[in-house]
Amino acid sequence: MSTQPQLQPQMAPVQHPYDMTTPGEPAGYRIPAQYRRPLGEFPRDKRGAGWFYAFASVTSLILTIFMPLTGLSGIFGLTAIPSVAAVVLGIVALVKLGRYPQTIYAGKTKVCAWIGIIGGVLGTLIALSLAVLFITIDF
Repeated sequence: MSTQPQLQPQMAPVQHPYDMTTPGEPAGYRIPAQYRRPLGEFPRDKRGAGWFYAFASVTSLILTIFMPLTGLSGIFGLTAIPSVAAVVLGIVALVKLGRYPQTIYAGKTKVCAWIGIIGGVLGTLIALSLAVLFITIDF
């Protein structure tokens, strides 16, 4: 067994030919040069965790809004499917947002997630009430 200390290799600072900063980005969100990928400065998505779930939640809400225009609202509450999906995706977005570090888009993610959750709950109630209404009405 050797008693000599192990030497750590020294890395030269990474220099980039381009300015890869984002306007308005706080210095705390910048990744130090020794932790950057060799091919670029952005190893993670700047929108943060949960953004895509929040966006999908709002998209499901929009689908919920446009489904009655196609005449599918009374077919056994078919409109409730994207409404429930909007609620679930909004909740997943908020959970993911709380588990990971905040980014500059965290506020937009929260707003989109809450819009999806509230709109999904309202859409589910409306879809189920329309389904009950169409079942009870005798044509």
